[in-house]
Amino acid sequence: MDLGQIRTSIDQVDRDLVELLNRRFDLVDKVGLYKYIEGLEIENKDRESYIKDRLINDYDLKDEAILDIFEEIFAVSKARQSKNFASYKELQEECKKKKKILFS
Repeated sequence: MDLGQIRTSIDQVDRDLVELLNRRFDLVDKVGLYKYIEGLEIENKDRESYIKDRLINDYDLKDEAILDIFEEIFAVSKARQSKNFASYKELQEECKKKKKILFS
């Protein structure tokens, strides 16, 4: 395998990663809506610890960089949910003004 082929393979992995991250963030948004409706906090350290422990145990992670990447994924996920919470609240207030029920 030459350098060009290796880089082509890396490019494909990058595309796959972006696709998977987008799928994950779509799910994060759904979880965020559920949390908003149920009045739950955005941050759930127990869930984050569970995910990290599962990654370490199931995949025998020895590379701290992968855990660092997941820490960043968690941070981005919480930021998305926080932004969405603000949007939900605005929308809910607007519906109240118009006497329409959005979330009960």
